[in-house]
Amino acid sequence: MLSSYYTTLIALKGALSDPLLVGGVPSSGALGQDASASLRLGGAVVVYSMLEDHIDKAVDRLVDFVSARGFDARLFPEKLQKFLIVDAISSMANQMRFQESGENVASAMTNIPKLSLVTETPSEFRLHGLRKQGSNVVFKDVTGAFGAFGVKNLFEGKLKDILNDIGGSRPSPKQDFITLSKTRNSSAHKAYHSISISNLQNHIDSAILLGVAIDCLIRFMSAAIKFYNNESDFDAEMSFPAKQYRFLDEVGVGKFVESVSGAKRASKKYSTLEAGLRGCMSRASDLPIVVRRAQFPIGVAY
Repeated sequence: MLSSYYTTLIALKGALSDPLLVGGVPSSGALGQDASASLRLGGAVVVYSMLEDHIDKAVDRLVDFVSARGFDARLFPEKLQKFLIVDAISSMANQMRFQESGENVASAMTNIPKLSLVTETPSEFRLHGLRKQGSNVVFKDVTGAFGAFGVKNLFEGKLKDILNDIGGSRPSPKQDFITLSKTRNSSAHKAYHSISISNLQNHIDSAILLGVAIDCLIRFMSAAIKFYNNESDFDAEMSFPAKQYRFLDEVGVGKFVESVSGAKRASKKYSTLEAGLRGCMSRASDLPIVVRRAQFPIGVAY
């Protein structure tokens, strides 16, 4: 089904016409900002925080795929070993910096023993090094994480290509991510910063599309990891030049049709989104299921 990441962002986008966000309430609050402006700033922070969490979970899923192969991580390329082991240690230390003294001791006692699983029980190893510095996920964290898995030119290559494939083209996914990050920081820390309804809507659309592209990429990467062996070229396995998608497009009000990219016609019609998602997910296929409304991608089902 669609995760709460997509359903929450869609709901937030639908609420942008509410007077509380548009500005139809009396001015109030410190430093002269009215309640509407404050709510929009909060919305910008929430959107980026949700994207951070979505990326974190995406990397978790990649590590799950590696672990499911039952491989000793040392059999994988050195850059992936570093991300799974060395960077994981840095990430643990970084996250403990933001915990209370009692919490960080408990966290250390829980997580440090997990490092031994990399050789003792590889199928249970689940650590990685996404958050090595600071409290937020930044651009180089994301490119570094996916780069460890052999993905080159993540934003302007892989993610942009996927968005072009599925009808969600953006001039620069890289710039979208950087703008979201900068807006989040300004909204959280600068007292006189403001954001318009139109900009907030654009940020929500960017977050939805980046999430969709990342989820599609994860599906392609999982298929590559499934067939990887230590004698093959890992980076070559991650190139996957031939990409296919399963689409669930809304037609009319609340009705959906299923199709596969490249097909001349829809394969099946559904009376509701839920029925369509059940039908698509019942297929024995690794294809990402992209849900679209008015040809605009609004989520990936998994």
